[in-house]
Formats: sequence, C-alpha cells, structure tokens
Amino acid sequence: MLVTVCAAVVSAGAAVIRCVQLFYYTDSSTGYVNGSGKKLIIELYIFIAAGILLFAFSAFPFHGKNTDKSEINPGKGMFLLSLLCAAGMFYDFIYQCVRCYLYVDQTSYPAANRIVPMVLCAVFALVSCAYFAVLCQCSRTRRFEFGRLWFLRLAPFFWAFCNVLVGMTDYGNVIYDVDSALKYLALIFGLLFFFSLFASREEKFSRVGSLVFFGCSYGALCFVLAFPRIIAFAAGAGLPAPDFSAPAFLFTGIFAFAVSCRFFLKRRPGFCFLKTLKPLPFR
Repeated sequence: MLVTVCAAVVSAGAAVIRCVQLFYYTDSSTGYVNGSGKKLIIELYIFIAAGILLFAFSAFPFHGKNTDKSEINPGKGMFLLSLLCAAGMFYDFIYQCVRCYLYVDQTSYPAANRIVPMVLCAVFALVSCAYFAVLCQCSRTRRFEFGRLWFLRLAPFFWAFCNVLVGMTDYGNVIYDVDSALKYLALIFGLLFFFSLFASREEKFSRVGSLVFFGCSYGALCFVLAFPRIIAFAAGAGLPAPDFSAPAFLFTGIFAFAVSCRFFLKRRPGFCFLKTLKPLPFR
C-alpha cells in the first residue's frame, strides 16, 4: 500500500507541473506549451513514467491471483462515484454532439473517417452514461440482474476506443501538444482497464494484477490530464478549450482508481473509507 501512496504522490506532483505549464508556459492561441517550457515537458513525463512504474510494482503481488467475480463488483460505496461518472458521460455526450456539429458546419467536405468515430463517441458516451446510472441503481437495490447487460458493460471500452480512432485523424505538434499526448495515453490505459473490468465477469478471474495496474494508471493519468485544466478554467486563465471533456475523464479516472484500490484495502483493512465498497450480487 505504501508504494501505491508514493505513486499517487508522484502523480500529484505531475499534476502540479501541468498546472505550472498551463498558467505560465502555454500559448493562449494554440494551447501548446511554448518553447521556454520545454524543460517542464520532460519533467512532466519523468514524473508520469515514475508513477506508472510504481503502480506496476504495487500491482505485482496480485499477478496471477485468482479472484471470484463477485469480489470486484463495486458496491454501495460506489454510488456517488457512479453518479458522477454518469453526469460526466452525459456532459461528454453533449460535448461530442457540439463537436460534430461544428466540424460539419466548418468543413466543406467532412471526412468519413473522422465524422463517423466522432458520432460513435457521442453514442457510446450516452450508453456509458446509462451504464453508470445502472451501477447507481444497483447500489441501492438487488432487483437488477446487471450481469446480463453485457452491452452496457462494454460501453466505456468502446467510448475510449472511438476516442482513439478520432485521435488518429488529428494532426498536431507531438512535442508541445501535451494535452493530446496525455489524453491518448490515458485512453490506452482506459481501454485496457475497461476491458479487464468486463472480463472480470468470469467465474474465476485470474488477471487481477492487470486490472489493478491499468485502473491505477488510468486514474492517475486522467487526474493529470483533467484536474489542471479544470483549475485553469476556474481561475480564468484564458486558454483555448481542450478537445476533450475534462469531467468525463476525471470522474471515470477516479472510478477506476477506486475499483483498483479496493484490492489493496483487502490486504490492509480499515485504511480508509473505500473499505465500504462491498460486492453486489451482479449475476
């Protein structure tokens, strides 16, 4: 657990560096980090890499561990997080719809390989909203047989996948466009986490270590990506709007981190409030 705490502290340090970049070293017209902040870019990626390595080290004890599927279902302690994720995904649905409209309106010949993934992002954001809404309801009643709704459990995975497809049609500065680099790195870990979460429905799930690692890494990357942007917006930094929905990334990242931390708390009971994440009868 100590290694996980150290990894979280290192990730928080990366978020602080990102805040400094946004306030002092970001071009207000492009949103890119300017040349004088190049050293901070290297430091940011060093902190992120160190955090991910520490998360990998902390997840190693769970490698090859067999876990019953009922052990990793979010329980009543997840109600608020699921509710926030549902709200974040609905916000992302609106955001994606606006992006689609602006792209079609401002482009003479919209490219099919871009507009189709953008539309699918909006669709799966709405379905993901329903997924987290059902999780909220499942934490309050036992009448739902959530295990049968496999298409809902896959919705966050396809949401991340379609966002990656959209990114493959973007063209930006690979060095100074830090937002895009962080976003697609987070999406890769999000893909792996949500697929592992879906696969955890197996009777004996043997990839707990992978789920813990992907969940912690996705949560940390989402925090570094979204939280500084929210701070900059609240402080009126006057930066151009990012090409991602900060609430969706932030809340789903916290959700993934909380699901992963539940395994650490099984080894160290009573460490914090997340011990209230009791399993639900999802069959």
